[in-house]
Amino acid sequence: MIPVPGQHDRVYPFMAHSDYYYLTEQQSPGGVLAIDLADDSETPWRAFAPEVTQAHRTWEGDVSWEGAPLAELSAWLVERRGRAVVMLGCPVGGYGGGVDTKLSAELAEALLHARRVLDELEIGLMRKAAAATAAGHAYAHRVLTSGEAAGMTERQLQVEIEAEFFRNGADGTPYDTIVGSGPNAAVLHFAPGDRVISKGECVLVDSGASYKRYAGDVTRTWPVGGPTQTQRDVINIVIDSEEAGLAMCKPGVEWHDVHRRCSEVVLDGLIGLGALKGDAAEMVERGVAGLFFPHGVGHMIGLGVRGAGGRLPGRAPRKGPGGVGVRVDIPLEVGHGFTVEPGLYFIPGLIDVAETREKFGDAVQWGVVDSLRKEIQGVRIEDDVVITEGGCENLTAGIVKGLD
Repeated sequence: MIPVPGQHDRVYPFMAHSDYYYLTEQQSPGGVLAIDLADDSETPWRAFAPEVTQAHRTWEGDVSWEGAPLAELSAWLVERRGRAVVMLGCPVGGYGGGVDTKLSAELAEALLHARRVLDELEIGLMRKAAAATAAGHAYAHRVLTSGEAAGMTERQLQVEIEAEFFRNGADGTPYDTIVGSGPNAAVLHFAPGDRVISKGECVLVDSGASYKRYAGDVTRTWPVGGPTQTQRDVINIVIDSEEAGLAMCKPGVEWHDVHRRCSEVVLDGLIGLGALKGDAAEMVERGVAGLFFPHGVGHMIGLGVRGAGGRLPGRAPRKGPGGVGVRVDIPLEVGHGFTVEPGLYFIPGLIDVAETREKFGDAVQWGVVDSLRKEIQGVRIEDDVVITEGGCENLTAGIVKGLD
């Protein structure tokens, strides 16, 4: 447990390493799960957990951690001295023996790869997280599209959304809620503040509930009151892009190709609005898409909001289409959990740069872009899916995203 500096007996909230929680399903601070591969008994695994003291019970209530006393770990290791030791997750403190770092890295990658495929129990937990997530977004949809949210602050909207999560079965939130109104919707990870939401602008809400550490992660973008035609057009471009990405989510498809397809649909939409000219596929590779859709199309999700992402074992690091950073580089398999979350933003730091405007002046109609951004600054649409034999199950399909 890590003390909060200057706060006396306060500590930061504890969260066990994902590998440890995946194997033990408990949040034991300092707990260790050990296995002796030379042990041919039916129970080669051994759990060690810290002692539950009277102080724990006084301050924390009826705490119970499964495992032998943590104090016995040293003797267990001494009995196996001279053999290779591998550590996964967080290193075990106080161990003075030699650790095979190369083998540790190889096994850590193997466990990450194994964790990518969700079993039915895990998918069931994700469905519960998705149901709670849906309740919060239903509230946001109602108050934003009706105009009732006008006069609320971003923080107030966040509080009400999260309250709906907990009322509907959530036991936590897997990440900090994003509520960006007006120009704040163009800040990718915007922390909600005191800005007052106004009628006629758009609000981006990226928020999810968790259940037993399994995550929901959904984004919707809504106009406050009825949309203008420009707002409707831009939001529909992103909805079309997301639907194209969802249609590609099936076994064997490369995640980079999902990103490429979603990027092409975004650019085709901007071409239709007169903001771009040229071939969408060529502009993606040239880097034009990165000006308006600068992040990856999504990430793995499951135990935690980032799930067990990364690259296919043995695959070298590489950038995504057009040089955009794409968090995951694997072919999709049955049981993989993913978010699909394309976006379209008018970010000053990306598009208000003189060199950028000159470099892409043959492709981008900057006057049209500047006109569009007066009415809408950022859009993201996101759902959570699990890959199935025939395609994917959209766990959050019931959350409205289309405009009336």
